[in-house]
Amino acid sequence: MKAILLILFLMAPVLSFAQEDTLWFDKEWKPCKNKTKASFYRLPEKQQGGYLIRDYYLETNTVQMLGFSTTKEPLHLEGKCTYYSPDGKKEMEGYYKHDVKTGIWTTWIAGGDSTVVNEDKIVVVKKPRIIKKGPLLYDPDHPFSVSARGKAIGFFIIEDTYFLTFSLGPELMYRKHSLGIDGSWFRWRYERDNSDDVGMYSQYELRNWLHLDYKYTFVAFDPAMIDLYFNVYDKIGNYQMWYDRYEDYDFGTRDMAFLESTAKGTFNEPGLGFGIRKYADGSRFGIDCSANVGYRFTNNNERTVLSATETAFRDHVKGESFEFYMRLNLFYNFGK
Repeated sequence: MKAILLILFLMAPVLSFAQEDTLWFDKEWKPCKNKTKASFYRLPEKQQGGYLIRDYYLETNTVQMLGFSTTKEPLHLEGKCTYYSPDGKKEMEGYYKHDVKTGIWTTWIAGGDSTVVNEDKIVVVKKPRIIKKGPLLYDPDHPFSVSARGKAIGFFIIEDTYFLTFSLGPELMYRKHSLGIDGSWFRWRYERDNSDDVGMYSQYELRNWLHLDYKYTFVAFDPAMIDLYFNVYDKIGNYQMWYDRYEDYDFGTRDMAFLESTAKGTFNEPGLGFGIRKYADGSRFGIDCSANVGYRFTNNNERTVLSATETAFRDHVKGESFEFYMRLNLFYNFGK
């Protein structure tokens, strides 16, 4: 009779209309959008300082875990917590402090008609560090996923040197591999001042390019939520350079004809690098940062104004150089 009353007590929240929205989880306790793919579900009940958490087995509608958490998902458990088997019997019970097991934990082990109770003293149990040979969010049942990535950044590096950059594009991921493509826009501005720190003119450099890359994710760390990868890339784009003379500055008798000089051209930069993909806790948002070395090929047409009466033209001026390249993107992975 007592067992029946206990089950009814634990099942009561299922029928309560006062509960908040149901959260669904698959067999690996990953959140899913609806019941069709779920193996567990959660009914969080708002209380002072957090939530009373009741997790249920979907197949049997019996309680899987009963405890208190300061958050609904991901959980941050505090105080007494009890885990149950699908038939409603206790499996394990103990206390959490700051989401870490502490004190004495009791385990019930069924054997025939009897139950053995083990008590283990736990001083500090750290969350396990899981190392995966592949992306953190990789799901073997759904190996394909798509991410949107991009950025918009603008600031100055040192006095009178500024830059502004935008990028946006998709990234297709399959198992440990990913292919990405995005459009990028990057502008430098170098301001030239006189001895009194008054601006005279600015020099601009503008690059637009298509960025293609392949990444191989070789390891992931959980709960750090970090992927490590190697990548190869190619940047193909256009280059422009020009000057902007400040109309309100008096140059006097100085010949400033060179401010009419311009340059236009194309570039191609293949390269390789190493990167880190860091996810925000409990979400698919993250930041992707890589350090790269590329070899740039340029082909420019240059117009250099030497004086008011003399201009030099140089077409198809080719150049080659090594380039160190730091790449930063924000991303959102849409998952399966």
